[in-house]
This record gives sequence, C-alpha cells and structure tokens, in this order.
Amino acid sequence: MSTIPTMGRKDYIHHFITTLLVFGFGFLPPFSSMTPYGMGVLGTFIGAVYGWTTIGMVYPSFVAIISLGLYAGVPEVLAKGFGSPIIVALFALLPLISVLDEMKLTQYCVNAIFFNRFSRGKPWLTLFFFFLSAFLTAFINPIVSAIIYCTFIAAICKNANITPYTKLPTALLLGTAYSIMNGQIMFPFLGTGLTFTAAYTAMFKHEIPVAQYLAFVLPIGIIMIGIFLLTMKFVLRIDVSVLNDYKIDPDTGTKLTRDQKYAVIFFALFCLAMFLSSALPKEMLLAQWLNKLTIFGIATSIICIMMLFRREDGRPFIHYQTIGQKFPWDVFLLTTFIIIISSFLTEPETGVAKTLAAMLIPLTKLPPLVFIVATMLLATIITNFANNMILTIIIMPVLVQFSSTVGLSEIGMILLLFLTTQMALATAGGSPITGIAYSMNQLINSKDMMVMALKVIPILFISLILIGLLFLQVIF
Repeated sequence: MSTIPTMGRKDYIHHFITTLLVFGFGFLPPFSSMTPYGMGVLGTFIGAVYGWTTIGMVYPSFVAIISLGLYAGVPEVLAKGFGSPIIVALFALLPLISVLDEMKLTQYCVNAIFFNRFSRGKPWLTLFFFFLSAFLTAFINPIVSAIIYCTFIAAICKNANITPYTKLPTALLLGTAYSIMNGQIMFPFLGTGLTFTAAYTAMFKHEIPVAQYLAFVLPIGIIMIGIFLLTMKFVLRIDVSVLNDYKIDPDTGTKLTRDQKYAVIFFALFCLAMFLSSALPKEMLLAQWLNKLTIFGIATSIICIMMLFRREDGRPFIHYQTIGQKFPWDVFLLTTFIIIISSFLTEPETGVAKTLAAMLIPLTKLPPLVFIVATMLLATIITNFANNMILTIIIMPVLVQFSSTVGLSEIGMILLLFLTTQMALATAGGSPITGIAYSMNQLINSKDMMVMALKVIPILFISLILIGLLFLQVIF
C-alpha cells in the first residue's frame, strides 16, 4: 500500500493561498518604510511560513525560492543559498548523521540519558538532562545540534511508543529548539555569541566583560530550561509518564562494535575541528586552515576519510547511493530558504530595517522602564519573523540610552535582549533551528507546534524579564 498522502479540497486551498501570498503580496501598496522590492521579499517569507504550517516543507520552500528569484534574480538567490557553506555542508552532514543513526549510536546516547543512575525512573529529571545537554553542546554548531537532537527525539518516541502528533513530541521538539537557541549564545567568544558581542563592540567601542557575560547568560539559560519544563507540567499538562516505558532497542547491544567506534571517532573529529575553528587564535595556521575550509570543507573531509574505510562485513563505511534514498529533503529545503530569505530581508533596499526602527518610535514616549519591557516584548514578537541579528542591532542603541535613564546596566540590558531574541519558536521561519524542529512532520503537526509555542512564549517572556532584572541587580 502506498504511503504517499492524497490531496483533498482543503489541501488545494492551502496550496492556492500559499501561492497567492508568495507571488501576490508584492503587489500590495508598501507600508511604513517598506519598498516595493521589500514587499515582494516579505511576501515570499509570509507565504512560505503559511505553507510550512498548513502543507509541509517542500512545496512552500520551492515556490518561495522561485518567487524570490523573480524579484532578485535566480542566480543571486542560488548564490546566497548554495554559496553558504552551511547549506552545501548539509549534503555531507546529513549523511554523516544518518550513518550514526543507522549504527544505533543515537540510541546509545539516548540510553545514556534515560538509564543513568540520576534520572532513571524520573521522567522530568530525564527531560531536564536532555534539554541541558542540547543547551551545552549547541556552541559547536547549532544547526548540527538541532539535526542530531531531533534524531534523538525520533529515537525516544520510537522506543517509548510515544504516539506521533500528540503534545509530548511537540513539546520535546519545541524545548530542544529553545535550549539550542539559548545555548548558541552561551559563550561570547564562539559562534552566535561572538557575532552578537562583536556587533556590540563595533557599535559602542568597548567590549562586554567575559566574566559578566557568562555569569548572566549561562545560569539564566539553564533556569529557562526549568521554566519550560514547569510550563510543560503545569500549564500544558503533558503526561510524561510514558517515558518510563522507554525500552532499550535489543539491536543496540551493550558494547560498541568496531564500526560504531570508528563512527564515534569520525564524528568526534568533526566536532573537534568545528570547535577549534572558532576557539583557536586567528593567527594560528591551523585556525586559518580550518576557517578557509568552513563547515563544508570540514564535513566533506570527514566524509572522504570515511569512504576509505570498510565495515566489518566488507561494505563501504558510508555509501551515498543508499543514504541518498533517506535524504531529509524537508530539513534541507527549509533550512536553505531560511538562510536565503534572512540575507535578503537584511538588505537596505527592502526597507525592513527602517520599518522596524519606525516601530520603536511610538514606544519612546512611554516611561523608561515600561519602554524597556515593551521593547523586549516587541523583540520577542518580531524575532519569530525576522533575522534576530538585524533586530538586535536596531534595538541596541535605543535600549542603551533608556537603560541609563532608569539606572540599569546597559550591558545587562543588552544581554537580556540577546536572550529575548532566542524565543523564535512560533514559526518555522523564525530560525533554522526552529525550522528543523518544525520539519519533523513524522512526529508533529506544524500547526499544533505553532499553537503550543504561542502558549509557551508569553510565560517564557515574563519569566525571563523577571529573572533577568533580578540578575541585573546582582551582577552589574
């Protein structure tokens, strides 16, 4: 029997609305400081988000890329997509992770979380350790972490017999995405955290002290994991007792085989290379070499080395033709479009930046403390639809000015802003990390995840503001 879903009347309506938004939004009159070009670019994003929520990931991504090509030119669109090392690296990363999954190594990792002496039989504590591990490993590369941890969740649902399209897998994916997004800014000298702090330094001509950064961001990130779990338990009322039924796959075994050990070594080499590319001083030859390779060159180098090895049964260690049959096109296309559209939305020609800045003007008439909270709220809302980097750059100068008025540390307020813009959970287009979680359509319905995110975000926001203001008084 075919597993290909059939098309109903409602599906055709959603396809029509998606296509209409993608190709037709640009014909609407521009508002605020938006340009006609910007309206077209924005329309492709809005249409894609609608399609991802109602249809799936493939059709909306394709038509959005086509529409964007009509506004900016297909060669430029493809250059921004396939010119990104992250996108082309997915052709190596996804097969690498498929090998880990095929060899049951994802099962080993999940088993270690579920059956350690601290969390065995304690499902809420187990989930805390799971989200914490996602948070702590996100600095290596958040997109890689998202792909791996979504694979872990698929293994958990399989081994615990968790019914797909219910609240638990939806919450697991949502919590994982949130943990990884907070984790990606954990260190001010690596990855996304470095990007944010570099923007601050360039704008205000002084650096954020590393000790204060870590003392603020690290504990709050961990506390917010606890807040998310409390929300799952007392607000969403999700029953996690089913996790006690988690069973070890009998095919996993108790000891690593030779092939599994090799796979672990290959993946560890990849992670080490990614870490060293960011952590080593830029003047070091190894750092220069790794940065020239980028994530694409590093991942592809590992794949090439793997191709030289044979498994114990004589088969190639990695066989692209076989793995290609299971290539997750949903993840690839959605991630590709998010990266493409993020680069276009940040262009001055769109008018998006000026429009966002104009939205702040009415708020400046509010009392200073109210303005700060309102600005954080606006950032939380917009980060679900816009690139959080440009959003942060626009808000930082105004926030610094008003924080001094109410006697709050400007650095503390900026760090709170960094954390606020990590709540991009309500749409698949909020960030590539969230998009990967939304693409797990074998476990969740995108609309259900959006609804759950809209319930969770207000609680996370209020909690973050209260905890952040408390930490401001203690640390700064």
